[in-house]
Formats: sequence, C-alpha cells, structure tokens
Amino acid sequence: MRIARRLLNATFISLVNLASGVFGFWAWHLGGSTNQIAVQWPVAVVTGTAIIALWLVLLPRLHRMASGAEYVVTFLIAFPLGAAIFTAVHYVMTGYLTSLGNILAMWAILIPQVLIAGAVAASRMRHWSARAHGMVATLCLVCCAVVGCGSGSDSTSPHTLMVGDVGEFIREQTAPDGSFSIYLYRGVTMYGDMPVAEFIRLNALVDVELATEEVIHTIYNYEAIPLSAHLPGRGEADVILWTCTDGDGQDCRAGRSWSVSLDDGVLAVVARGIWRVD
Repeated sequence: MRIARRLLNATFISLVNLASGVFGFWAWHLGGSTNQIAVQWPVAVVTGTAIIALWLVLLPRLHRMASGAEYVVTFLIAFPLGAAIFTAVHYVMTGYLTSLGNILAMWAILIPQVLIAGAVAASRMRHWSARAHGMVATLCLVCCAVVGCGSGSDSTSPHTLMVGDVGEFIREQTAPDGSFSIYLYRGVTMYGDMPVAEFIRLNALVDVELATEEVIHTIYNYEAIPLSAHLPGRGEADVILWTCTDGDGQDCRAGRSWSVSLDDGVLAVVARGIWRVD
C-alpha cells in the first residue's frame, strides 16, 4: 500500500512537472521572445511549485505523506518515473525518442519545484519536522548540483528547443556526403533542423516585407544539410527561404526566394529572387 501511494504521488509530481514545462513553452511561444529559457523556465517553475505546494498543504488526506522523509523518497521516484512519462509522451506525439538534453531540462524545472514546495509544506505541516525539512532542502540541492542546473555547462544546461522536437518528422534525406532530416512546422517545410527561436527570428525578418497572402512554405538551413544538398547559385547564404505568392503554400506555382546570412548572431537578407513553376 505504501509503495502504491508513493508511486501515485510521484506520478502526480511528474505530470505537474511535464504540464508546467508545456505551459512555460506556450508562454514563451505566444509572447514572441527570442530567449526561450528566460521565459519558459521561470514560468514553469512558478506554476509547478504553486500546484505542488497547494497539493501538499491543502490535500494531506489525498497524498497521505506522513513525513518529509517520505516526500524525499517520493521525489526520488519522480526523477526516473517523470523521465519515462516524458519520453513516452514525446514518442507518441512525435514518433521518435526524446534527447537526454530534454530530460535534463525537465529535471532542471523539477528540482526547484520540489525544493520550494517541500520547504513550504515543511513550514506549514507540524508533523514534518525541521530535520525532514533539512533533508528535503539538502537532497534537492545535491540533485541540482548533479544535474548541473546552475553550472552553466553546455552538456547539462536546458536543451535548446529545436524544430525537430516540436515539428512533424517527414523523412530522412540521404545525400552523397551525408544526410539530413525534413520536418513540417507551422505549415513550413524545413530542410535541416534549427532552433525554434531561430525559426521565429527568420520568420520575423521577412514578415515585414511579405505581400498580402504571401506565405513562407520552405526553408533550407545550409548549416544543417550537406553541401551537395545546397541549391545552386546561392552564394554564401546560411539559410534559403522560399515564399509563395501563387498557390496555397503546399502546392505553390510562384513566389520569392530569400538568401539570408548569419553574421555574429544577426540575421540579414542579402539577396532576393523570383521563381515560377511553368
């Protein structure tokens, strides 16, 4: 009975962690910021912490955790259980397994959630002793150090959200000198993966010049595809973007091409062209 209770409580914490991460993503997505982590992480942490703290303090008969020590055990179970749930949900939605970076990013959200929520619960619940409170805080800080949520290391920092993480995978394209993936994201066919934040910046760059009913339908990311897959005569562009002016975007007959260079992190249109299918 105790094992089942701990599994149920860990499942609840894991689902809150996952839901808060998704909520933070949409807060960033709808807000239009180019810095994903600066928006998603605090929104997810605050939202998840509030839910877990309220659940601990207001619904003790539901979770029935008798001590802070049991909360620590439940929190430890939530780590592998949450990773398994997140991996399964990601696979069902995208058709492929998530990366270790994504799991570490969810753990970087989980740690402050349970640390703060546990501290709130320990201060409000008399049967959670000060010693148990210290156990919660110490364990969370140790886990934080292990995951590296404050180290600034590239290998353990929250994963940069890529188009491949949220877009629809179409197929893997092979070339004589390598291979690359093709995705469909927001109605745009992507040849080669790129960060979602970069995709948004790229769209914003040309959006101000788009004509009425003109839409973006294809992007070639030269930084992610082999040299043999580059379009001919495109110079030193880092990204080639095609818009559609005659058609529905997917079955397009004419439009404009945009050659974009990336210099010191600044996107700039360096050339424009017109194309038509006869």
